[in-house]
Formats: sequence, C-alpha cells, structure tokens
Amino acid sequence: MQYFFRQHPLLKILVPLILGILIQRFYFDNQFNTGYTIFFLLLIIFVFLSYQNKIHPLKAQNMGMICSFLLFFATGLQITYLNNHQLSREHYTHFPETDSFIAELNHNFGETNKTYKTTARVAAVHSGSVWQQADGKIILYFLKDSLKLPPQAGTQLLILGKPDSIPPPLNPYSFDYQSYLKDQNIFGRALVKSNAWVKIGETGFSLKLWAGKLRQKMLQILKNHGLDGDEYAVSAAILLGFDDDLDEETRAQFSGSGAMHILCVSGLHVGIIYLVSLWMLGFLKRLKAGRFVRPVILLCIIWAYALITGLSPSVMRASLMISFIILGDTMKRHRSVYNSVMASALVLIVYNPLIIFKLGFQLSYAAVIAIISLQKPIYNWFYCKNNIVDKIWEICSVSIAAQIGTFPIAIFYFHQFPVYFLITNILIIPFSGFIIYAGILFLLTSWIPYVSVVTTWLLTFMIKALNQITSLISNLPGASLEGISLSPMQYAVLVAVVILSSFAFLHKNRKAFVAALSLLLILGILEIKEEYWIQHQDESILFSNRKSAVIEIVKGKNALLIADSAFFKDPKAFDYTIEAYNIKKRIRSIKTLDLNTMSQSEDFGVKSDPPFLQIGDQLFVVQGRKALFKDSLQNPLPVDHLLITDYQYKGNKNTNYFVAEKTLSLRQNFLKEPLSNVHFLDRDGALQIQ
Repeated sequence: MQYFFRQHPLLKILVPLILGILIQRFYFDNQFNTGYTIFFLLLIIFVFLSYQNKIHPLKAQNMGMICSFLLFFATGLQITYLNNHQLSREHYTHFPETDSFIAELNHNFGETNKTYKTTARVAAVHSGSVWQQADGKIILYFLKDSLKLPPQAGTQLLILGKPDSIPPPLNPYSFDYQSYLKDQNIFGRALVKSNAWVKIGETGFSLKLWAGKLRQKMLQILKNHGLDGDEYAVSAAILLGFDDDLDEETRAQFSGSGAMHILCVSGLHVGIIYLVSLWMLGFLKRLKAGRFVRPVILLCIIWAYALITGLSPSVMRASLMISFIILGDTMKRHRSVYNSVMASALVLIVYNPLIIFKLGFQLSYAAVIAIISLQKPIYNWFYCKNNIVDKIWEICSVSIAAQIGTFPIAIFYFHQFPVYFLITNILIIPFSGFIIYAGILFLLTSWIPYVSVVTTWLLTFMIKALNQITSLISNLPGASLEGISLSPMQYAVLVAVVILSSFAFLHKNRKAFVAALSLLLILGILEIKEEYWIQHQDESILFSNRKSAVIEIVKGKNALLIADSAFFKDPKAFDYTIEAYNIKKRIRSIKTLDLNTMSQSEDFGVKSDPPFLQIGDQLFVVQGRKALFKDSLQNPLPVDHLLITDYQYKGNKNTNYFVAEKTLSLRQNFLKEPLSNVHFLDRDGALQIQ
C-alpha cells in the first residue's frame, strides 16, 4: 500500500481534497468558512513540531503526513466555500425588490415546445428605484411568439420582471433540479414574455460564445445536407455533443442496450481527433521549428473541439490527459497514465470543486481508471491465436473493465443494468469509431460538390445502422434489469466492495480480499433489512400533479394508483410524477382505479363514489369543477382530507360545509383568504399519509 502511494503521490492530495469538498457541501452547505480555522491550527502544529527536537523520526514523519492530510482537507473546505457565487454581496438574489434586470446571453438556446431556454449572467438589477451592479448565473425561459424572434447569444438584454428561486422537488425521490442547478451556481430563473425584453447591446467576444456559434453552424450543415429526425439527433450528439433533440424513446433505446455512452462526447472522440490531427500535422516533423509548432497546434485543436462540444467533464478529462501526453512528448519526459488521470482530475477539481458531483465526471473517471487498471489483467485471462477473435476479446476486456468501474454509479442513478452490454460494445465500439471518422470527413468536405453527397450518404447510412443495432438489442428479452434501488449507504458499501476486490485481484492482497468479503456481507445485511421494511410498508400519498389528483396506496410491493383517465393516458405524466417513488419503494405490481367512476378495491380497502373516496378508515373528498360547498346543506360533514383539483373556487367561501379534522389539502391560490391547517400540493409538495 505504501509503495502504491509512493508511485501515485497525487492520491495524497486528491483524497483529502475530495473529502473536504464533500464535508463542506453536505454538512456545512457552504455556509461556514472552516478552511481558515483548520489552516491556522495546522500552523500551530507545525510551529510546535519545529521545537520538538526529541520527537522520534517515525513519529515526526507520521505527524507530517497528518498535517499534510489536514492541509489538503482544509483546502477542499476552503475552495468549495469560495466557489459559492451566492456569497458575493452583488449576487442578484440579495436584491429582493428587483423589478427588472440586465442579462448577458453567453450561451446558445435550447428549444422546448413552448419556450427557448438559455443560461445568462445578470449584470445589473433595478431595485429600490435605482440601478445597482449585480452578478450571478440565471436560467431564462423565453416564451415563443410567432411575431417576434428570440434574442441571439452574445446580446445584452433589459428584462422586465423579478428572478424567481428554483423550487425543490415536489414529489418524493424525484430528480432534485434545485440541487443540480445549485452545484452549477445557478440560484434563479425567470419566465420572459415576448413583450418583456429589449436588446440594449452586445456582450463582446468570448471563446465560449465563439465555440457555441461555430457548433450552431456545424449543426446547420447537418440539416442542410438532409439529415433529420433520429439521424440528425444522434449524429449531432455523437459528433458535437448536442443532445437537446434526442427524444425519450431514443435515449431509452440506447440506455437499454448499454450504448448510452456513445451519445456522449468522451475520450474516444477526443482521442480520434488527436490521432487525425497528429497524422495531418506529420509533415511538421521535417521542419526545424516543427517540434514546438506541432504541439501548439495540436493543443489548440484539442481544446477548440472541447469548447465546441460544450466542455463536458469527460471531454475536459480526455483533453487534459492528451495535453499532458503532448507536453510530455515535447519535453521527452516519461509519463505515467495513472498520474496523468489524477493530474487532470486535480486541475478540474481546483478550478471547479463541485464538478465531482456531475454524473459525467464520476462516470468518466470511474471508467478510465477501471480500464487502465483492469483491462490488461482481464485480457490476459485468454490467449487467442486468431487475430479477429483476439480483437473481439480485447474489446470485451475493455467493456468488462469499464462496466466494473461504472455499474455501481449507473445502478444508483439510473436504476438499471444492461444485460447485453458485451454484445452491444463488440458491435458499437468499432462502429462508433467509424462514425466519428465519417463525421469528421463529412464536416471537412461538406462544401465540396459531389464529394459532400458521398460523405453525407456514408454518415447517414452508418447512423441508421447504429440505430438499428441499438433498437434490436434493446428489444431483446430481458435486455435490461430495471427498477433496481440502492440506498446511499448500500451505494457507498458497493463502491467500497468494487475498489477493494479490484485491488485484491490486481495485487493478490489477502487483506483487501477479506475486507471486500466483509463489506459484501454487510451489503447483504443492509439488503435484508431494506427488504424487510419494503415488505411491511403501508402508506398512502397524495402526489403533486398540475393536471389531476393522483393518489397511491402502497402495501408491501403492491400499489393501487388512483387518478383520472387523462393521467393514465399520459405516460410522461406517470414517469414525472410517481416513477421515482415506485422505484424507491420497489413496487412490482400496480393496480389502477379511476377517480371519476364508482368502483372499489377490497385488497386495498378503497371505495370510490365520486366525489367521495374512502381509504381504510379515512374519508377523502375530491373536489372537481362542480362546487361541493353549498349553503343548502345544514350539517357539516366531517372528513379527513379535502383535495381540491381546481385552482379557483366558485362556491360560497364563508360556508362550513366541510370540516377538515386532519389535513386540508388544497392547491395554492384556491382561496384568497388565509386558512389554517392547509397543505398546498403545488407549493409544499406531495402529502404522505402513514
């Protein structure tokens, strides 16, 4: 172990640095500046040690290692704290009386059915009748208007309105968009109508803006040459990292077949760009100054491509590693792949400590570390004399190694595992390389008549073949294991098991093997405990849904879903509202009941007689468009829950027809006058009833 750390000294920096980032992010939430405190404590320790001449050398060495660990741990705390843009006094969230603001659009637009979406920087706010300088990133949604074109990237706008805060998730276990944006230092959003903005200037030149415009031109070239639909969306994702036009069906198809990584610009793409550029610049070797000119041009090409594809974590990792290789070759220095990987991670983390929470960062580094560590030992399991079989086994060994490194992350975040990943990668890995080469050739020759026709046909043919392969594999029986749920504790233990078992496999280390087995036993105990609670769960929940009332009763692994017919016909509404909850609760069987019909379910103790709904010994009243509040009824009817599905109440608001004994569940803006004991589904989120 000590030899391993001596061979890879950057680990001594990365481990405490990442630990400090995690502690600051999750325990102090960037509100407490602990870095300085620990730093001064370290100074005191060092001063104390300098006067202790009688300390044993080994003890002194250990104290030095401890101080070094604490120093980088404190650095992790500090850089995470300083990375929080909201700490600035000029951040726009500190001006609550804002009625208008100036925004600089430095990014290209994404498009939805009703809006154009972009990220902007707030430059000034109008608050308290005066303009004040401000700062901070914000998400802007521009409503579509057939009479007015959206603003262009690179412009400065005056926008009427006040930025809104990002709401937390409204339903349990659903995607936390608020935390996702917080890790990108985005704390606000604004919906901008077509008559609420005006262009007041230009933002000036920036490399990101230039790269974004260049990518838009390349995307337009794809469209101009006849690529559309899935062919355009897939080629744009593979070649340029633009995945906004990928529909859910295509994403599910690639994910189910285990080929989702092909749609993300990664080290494979950067490596091919590097090899092509290296070949094209080979003539510079013959020039006297070529030794220094060629690496400069190579670095410019690599980072220009990284900018054009959006600077994703995987691209930045690969670009940094190749940059180290280029510099090492120029200086004729020996390079270690492990140290190159860790050096690239260190650079990215110091620049943006919160990048470690990006899924792309985690998957990219897990895959590359697993490949460089495990691929060769796995490949050595079999010796193949036939070259074709040997190449196939080599691809398999790469795929197995990458899957070992990434499967805990994939299961934890995506709750599925592609069963046929080996078949997929045997076909897809070489095929994707040809697609990238064909795409580069297409973009280079798109302006040449006749030649561009051939390259367009070649690229389109290969993209169609890729789609057919992934569709075929994803539709095979049992193509993916879905609905896998891991608790954070199980996830942490599983990651530790993978690391320790890999270490034991590589170094024939018995202690690591025993530790891995012990953790595997703990994982089994945690799973038994989790399964026990799942089998005995019994609860009801009112979900937050904008269009209809959605209620689910859970008993063990079975559930009864109660909603109107419109909800059942909308699969997107189902996925958005309850899918994450059902995966976490490990629901295996779902029955349905229509709110608008008279029916019952004896298994769940439910009776429906609109507008009344009885669940066990609790009485619900679901209020639709026909007002139930009437003065003609003399005696109040006691109910447990009153669920209002309309935003406006047209009845007599002074009546006492219904008395809520426990919780009154209404939508926000239902009544103008404040009520006590009210739960707003669209503000407070779903209501769980044990």
